Amino acid sequence: MGEADIGSSGCFAAYAVATDNLFMGLRVVADSVSLLNITRNAWENVTTEERVELVEIEVVCTNRADHHRRIGSRTADISDHALPDWKSVIER
Repeated sequence: MGEADIGSSGCFAAYAVATDNLFMGLRVVADSVSLLNITRNAWENVTTEERVELVEIEVVCTNRADHHRRIGSRTADISDHALPDWKSVIER
């Protein structure tokens, strides 16, 4: 069976699972790359709806040379997944 392009479906599934777990009184830790305001707002909406605190943590590599090296040495672990190059990383 071939791989399907699920687009944003994975995000919506994650929001739903998080909402269900919060509703049951469980804690949720979601690890995601949220470059777009729409995705950040969606996580905020989950916590607002369930009346729980949202804690956002942003990890930044402050050593530019090390960051460049890391970007260049990454390998994709998902077939046909295109990793960002250094130019696209610094332009974000």
